[in-house]
Order: sequence, then structure tokens, then C-alpha cells
Amino acid sequence: MILILSIILCFGNGIFWTIFSYLKGIHWALSLLIGVGAFVVMLALYCLFLIIYVIIVGYVLQNTNNPNGTYRNKLIRDISHFCLFWANIHYHVKGLEKIPQDQNYVIVANHQSLFDVLILFALIKEPYSMVFKDSFLKNRLIGPMAKSLGGLPIYRENNYKTAEIIVQVIRNVKKGQSLLIFPEGKRSKGPHMRSFRAGAFKIPLKAKVPVVAIAHDGSYRSRFRLPFLPTHVYLNVVDVISPEQFENLTSQELSHHVHSLIENDIIEARKVHKYLKIPRFYRPNRHKDDPTNNDESLL
Repeated sequence: MILILSIILCFGNGIFWTIFSYLKGIHWALSLLIGVGAFVVMLALYCLFLIIYVIIVGYVLQNTNNPNGTYRNKLIRDISHFCLFWANIHYHVKGLEKIPQDQNYVIVANHQSLFDVLILFALIKEPYSMVFKDSFLKNRLIGPMAKSLGGLPIYRENNYKTAEIIVQVIRNVKKGQSLLIFPEGKRSKGPHMRSFRAGAFKIPLKAKVPVVAIAHDGSYRSRFRLPFLPTHVYLNVVDVISPEQFENLTSQELSHHVHSLIENDIIEARKVHKYLKIPRFYRPNRHKDDPTNNDESLL
């Protein structure tokens, strides 16, 4: 609904003013300029309205902390479609049919860009929560909305608080809540995956729920694109690993296994899809991994 309304307000308004100006006898080039100007102004005003609306709704709903709420789930999906459309993100999706429909799960994915979160919210209809860095709480736009979706912050500088959060997350998953986590700990901002933090995999191990391994590729390119130029993103549900398959594994072993699944899938996808070709300014020897990513912390 948000996306449809934005198209009507922005495109419709731009076309109207172009035709109206032309009918008034203004030269076609000037009338086109007026139409483009009207489009930009309406889009800017609409985005400002939407930002204020999301902030207000986030603050109102954050105390209820209910990811299964119908309204908030639909709202975040609408916002995701809106952002992806105007950012001209084209996603090519495989394997969504593998995601379990009759039970909860933990989604594990690599993380190249903020668009990864929006794509997942846009594509996966079933409600789920996520863990996020405590620094997001300071963001008036992201923080309240993340909390209202059942998200919980990880405090990197406070191990005691982090341990409490992990216990709470495991309890929530055991009660039937699905979860999204990016075990790299932060965005790679490039085509090369960081190692996974093993602590993230304690959640599916303790809760005994399936791990949905998802591979992203191409979203990092959006940082280097001019406005409205398309960015093609690959997303594949590589595998759904049942609890029986990893019940005898440690968190480190499960971490390495899922990392290999996702990394190998991305490597194979790059051989097939030209739009995933790594740009010249990215080379493996320029990528520096975070050596702390092999520890038992969560994020």
C-alpha cells in the first residue's frame, strides 16, 4: 500500500504537472523540467512523512515487543518494498519453498549491505525477530522499530548483559519465535565473506530448531551506484539444516559448516550470473577479515 501510494503521488504528480504546463503553452522542455521538479519535491515530502510516521509508530509499538503482530509485520514489509523499489534493487531469488511453514527456525545469512535486511523482510512473509547491535538503539528510526518487531540488542562492551540477551533469545525461539541473525557480526561491505562468530549458533543448538542458511550477493554494489541505477542482488536459500543433522556438532563446527555452504553457493553463483562479477576495485588481497570473528561471541 505504501509503495502504491508513493507511485501515485510522485509519478502521477510529475506527469500531471508536465501535461498541465504543456497545455498552458509552455515549451515542452520547460514543461518536462517542471514535471521532474514536481516529482522530486513530492518524493522528498513523501519520504519525510514516511520517516516521521515510522518513528512515531516505532516509539508507540516498541514496548509491546511482539513480532507476530499483524499490523507491524505488514508495515515493515510495505516499508521494505518501498525502499527497495526507490533504490532500484532487483533481487533474483531461489529456494524460498525450502523454508519450513509449520515450525519456527533461525535464519543465518551473510551480510553485505543494509538492503539485505529489507530484502528478507520483503520476501519472507512469516514474522520473525532479529538481534542487532546496541548502537542501533541510538538510531531514532531503526531502534524503536527493531524493538517493536521483537528484536533484542547485543551489548558488545558488556558481556553480562550480552549473556542475558542470549538466554532470552533462546527462550523466545523455544517458545516458537523465528529469528534472523547475521553471524559475521557486521556488514562486509564487499563481496568477500567474513568468518562467522560461533556464538550465534548456540541459539539453534540450544533451542533445537532448524537453521535456514541464506546466501546474499551483490547488495554491496548499491553503495557505488548513482541514484535510480539498478543494483542486481542474488539471494538463495541454500539449505535448511534440521536439528537432527547438527545435534552432535559444536557451535564452532556448525558455524564452519554453514559458512562453507553459503560461501560455496556464492562462488558457484558468480560463475553463472554475470551481474555478480566482482568489480576490479575489489580483490581478495585487499579484503581484511576480522580476526575476532572466530570467538564465541554473538555479534
